[in-house]
Amino acid sequence: MSEKNLKKLDKLRAKLNEIYPCELSNYTIKEDFSQFQTFGEGLNHATYFKLKIASILPSHIKTCLYLDTDMLCVGDIRELFELNLEDKILACVLDKKSLNTQKILHKKDPSKDYILRLDKTYFNAGFLFINLNKFRLENIEEKIFLLLKDYVVDIHDQGAFNAVLCDKKDLKILSFKYNFLQHINFKTQTFYTQKECDEALKDIKIIHYTDKKPWNSFLANTLNLQNTHIKLWWDMALKTPCFKKEFKKLQLQALENELLNLIDPRMSNARFRIKTSLAYELGACLIRNQKSFKLPFLLIKIALKHKQLEKIYQQRIFYNPNLAMPPLELCKDYQNALKLENHLSYQLGNAFLKACKTWYKGGFFIFLKQANEIKKEFKKTRRLFIV
Repeated sequence: MSEKNLKKLDKLRAKLNEIYPCELSNYTIKEDFSQFQTFGEGLNHATYFKLKIASILPSHIKTCLYLDTDMLCVGDIRELFELNLEDKILACVLDKKSLNTQKILHKKDPSKDYILRLDKTYFNAGFLFINLNKFRLENIEEKIFLLLKDYVVDIHDQGAFNAVLCDKKDLKILSFKYNFLQHINFKTQTFYTQKECDEALKDIKIIHYTDKKPWNSFLANTLNLQNTHIKLWWDMALKTPCFKKEFKKLQLQALENELLNLIDPRMSNARFRIKTSLAYELGACLIRNQKSFKLPFLLIKIALKHKQLEKIYQQRIFYNPNLAMPPLELCKDYQNALKLENHLSYQLGNAFLKACKTWYKGGFFIFLKQANEIKKEFKKTRRLFIV
């Protein structure tokens, strides 16, 4: 860590002390982890640093809460420090339920392999409330390092933790509200009961961004829970004392990266733009599903999709006007693409959109009459263009 960032962290500590008394301590880990597999976006060994917690922290510290860097506290977690761990080595939250009940850890030499159980004690190592006295007494750090040296552990430190602490008597299982894993389907992929899931969802304390990383995601659709949490991460990040400038720069980088991903070379193709327009897609849906009871729901789905795409596009050109799509008339295939506006799908869709705007004046009844006329006219002129 640079001297500049160390000074900024000290300023952050001073700011936080105005809210609540706290200390920030910096520990240097000199252990060589190069023999272990790399992990994470930067393909580094940082995930293994947690293995040294018990030996690095002063002996008078009895308990420690470890959180991965891709986590966000969204509730009061002081209750955790009131937990009575008794003789448990750590408190943890169960990970995703696997289709398999075990995983084989292969020995690096020809000796016997190790069977890692993936049953109801398999926990996520992103959240660990550690009984440091017990951790030291049972030599857990040494046991984990020995296992990592002898076996190929493809789940990295988490696999090693679970292999060493596989006995239920060593663990205190907590509600997943303390480690809300974004990649889990809580209806089919969890060891928790439905009642436990429902209670936890009402009182999430810590979000774990195990799927979409918020610092890489800015144009989030806030209609779903995962992306609501991404927005929450940015709201909190931009309020962080002393680092607002850095987070703002990171936000702009995330936005730029997402905008670049959204750029489609087909946007300069008039034919493509007409065929993916709201009017054309609504019309095509009306034709394909005219006898289906699902038709209203399918039309609403298309309309919501286009509304979200338009919102993203407006954000895109707001931050970088150069990313605006060229006018349709400037596209090289514009004259040829105009034929698509005579297509039945496009004309029906346009008529339907007009009906939506005048629904209170009987627009939909007028549309039904217009639809028949449009279909008749289309049959007459069909030979004039290519679909």
